[in-house]
Amino acid sequence: MTMVLEQVCGMGLHFTWDGFRAVFAVLAVILWAVATLFSREYFPKGEKLTVFYLSWAAAFLGTVGFFLSADFYTALICFEALSFSSYLWVVQEKEEPGSKEAGDLYLAISVIGGLSALMGVFLLYSLFGSVEYSVLYMAVRDEAVLAGVGRTQLYAAGICLMAGFGAKAGAWPIHIWLPKAHAVAPAPASSVLSGILTKVGVFGVWMTALCVFWRNGLFFFILLLLGIVTMLTGAVLAIWSVDIKRTFACSSVSQIGFILTGISCFGLMRGESAVPLQGFMIHVMNHSIAKLVLFTIAGVIVKHTHSRNFNVIQGFGRKKTLLKLCYSAAALSLSGVVGFAGYASKTLLHEGITEYTEMVAEGLLPAAALGGMLVPILKAVEILFLVAGGCTFAYMLKVFMVVFVEKNADPQVQKAYDRKGLYLSGPMSVILACLSVLFPTVGLLGNSVAQMVGRVGEKFLGADFESVSVQIFSGEALLSSLISLSIGAIIYVFFIRRVLVKERDGHREYVYRRQRWLDLEKNIYRPLLLRLLPGVGGFVCGILDRLLDVTVSVFLKISAVVCMAANCLVDGVVVLLRRTLFKESPAWSELKEGNALTHLAGSLQNRVGDVLDVVFQREEPHQDYEHRIASGYRRMRETYMLISRSLSFGLLLFCLGLLLTVLYVLFF
Repeated sequence: MTMVLEQVCGMGLHFTWDGFRAVFAVLAVILWAVATLFSREYFPKGEKLTVFYLSWAAAFLGTVGFFLSADFYTALICFEALSFSSYLWVVQEKEEPGSKEAGDLYLAISVIGGLSALMGVFLLYSLFGSVEYSVLYMAVRDEAVLAGVGRTQLYAAGICLMAGFGAKAGAWPIHIWLPKAHAVAPAPASSVLSGILTKVGVFGVWMTALCVFWRNGLFFFILLLLGIVTMLTGAVLAIWSVDIKRTFACSSVSQIGFILTGISCFGLMRGESAVPLQGFMIHVMNHSIAKLVLFTIAGVIVKHTHSRNFNVIQGFGRKKTLLKLCYSAAALSLSGVVGFAGYASKTLLHEGITEYTEMVAEGLLPAAALGGMLVPILKAVEILFLVAGGCTFAYMLKVFMVVFVEKNADPQVQKAYDRKGLYLSGPMSVILACLSVLFPTVGLLGNSVAQMVGRVGEKFLGADFESVSVQIFSGEALLSSLISLSIGAIIYVFFIRRVLVKERDGHREYVYRRQRWLDLEKNIYRPLLLRLLPGVGGFVCGILDRLLDVTVSVFLKISAVVCMAANCLVDGVVVLLRRTLFKESPAWSELKEGNALTHLAGSLQNRVGDVLDVVFQREEPHQDYEHRIASGYRRMRETYMLISRSLSFGLLLFCLGLLLTVLYVLFF
């Protein structure tokens, strides 16, 4: 099913509906509905939320439109709409420390990412004359078509798109906005930002991989390494955090790394196996629902304690059974514990890495430029995958112990936390419980869900995968999960409890040992954008300014010399003409008054007067007729000038011209 809005935004907007896109769109609808219901409880009554809900609706339409888009142009329009509208969520709580800085960072990355994606769309359109997914999907699989286009420009377009969508996904090294924005945004907005807006970036990365880089194994290998680095970076940041919302935000960075790993393995195997695709899709659903549950719980805690710090919220949920069960289900699922959805997705992702390693070792797939080094690298990737899964279990266990097991250092505060009261409305309690039930349901039906996702992927990709069913509960899969959880337990016992916790008066106090070398924003991005680039730009502009000054100075001097030469030449020509062709007659060339005609007439009349004086023997000589005629000519000329410059004379000439025109029309 397709829908086209012609002439909208110039090129028109194109949308399509299929099973694969429906998964993302339905997830968006579910998350927005639950978050909207929770927002009515989260915000204080009487608070003006008109702008928030307007931006909320705009971002929802942009997100669903992005998932249902049929081309990159439509996707980019929706991408920009949801980016600018969601910015208002980040700065909604202005009294929150750091909200403005987080909003500025989020907006800057959104704008830069959008411009980068726009450049990619331009490059693709110049190559293929279209940016429709279906056209590009078939073009990059046709060697004849690829031979006729520049691969350099094609991959440059892909890199621009990857930079734009990867920033929204929160992939390393552009993940810096995610922990800051999620921490300061309202809890309903955080659940949507983490649960579904990051999936906008994931969907964009997925479509770019399919429509641009499908035949480029090096790209998918780099994406695999980026996925591993992303999952480890997010996990490490979450372990160090002492802020519950920041912990969940860093967890989102880590889980996006798992999703990118699934995309990269599917591309590396050239679509020969549906296992990575199944793991990628199930983990998208698992992470979205889990973050909706976790951020809702975090919102309840922040609303009642007015703090996100572990040392303040410690012991809040000791006697809150519903929150404890819902948190446990979501945390165990994200950690990959057997019987939960996360176990199914991570087992499939791990199996994808294993299958690719075996295919390379057996020579079924090219090893690219790495040759024999690829297999050891993939073995290391597999180990790091298990370590990252263990880190997830470690920081989820840390939050559980803080909120639901340990007591608060202040007995009065703990007594207030334990006091019975309504902390969540009935409808939200039912919804939260229903969402939590999904995790063990999907986990226990993992094989069936994987097969269903595989069929959806077949229809979307137009492929026919081999009907190979991965035994999720096999001994090897269970052993991998046990190893990962054991690593997490070791990290919690020997690192978190001994390094990040201090005992004080019989109570545990969580300390934030900030690792400045992990802060890419302060160490790299801000110095780069605010110091290095302006410095280099100023230096270059200074050189160009000097060159421009020198150029202008030389140009002005040359122009002055040319003008002087031209002036001398013109003066010489004028003097020559005045002395030759336009030489004035000396008889009247320097008359004091009148002109040549008055001079001639006056001279003749003076001669006649001289004759008459002699004939009639006049005692007084006659007047100077030359002066009288010249004076009369001057008065006549002045009168003519006065008349010709008057309005009446102009009107008279206009009427005369109009009269002549009418006569001409009538008679000729």
